[in-house]
Amino acid sequence: MSEVINTAKKLYYNKLITNSNNKAKSIWNIVKMVTKKKSNDGGPPLNIDGKTFKDYQSIVNTFNAYFTNAKCTKVQTCL
Repeated sequence: MSEVINTAKKLYYNKLITNSNNKAKSIWNIVKMVTKKKSNDGGPPLNIDGKTFKDYQSIVNTFNAYFTNAKCTKVQTCL
């Protein structure tokens, strides 16, 4: 029975890809669907000085502020 189900799934996915205008996108959508992977779930939160940052924009801003204000300890690393 499982062989019949697997064959039906393959036929279904092949049909989705064949009928698609953007085959690469269709393939990735199938991969996400099969692996039940969420698209960009945000990853783990970032904890700095007791503050937790969960969304991408806050994490990006935090990294940007850190690296913008970071002081170089060696001249060669600052060049």
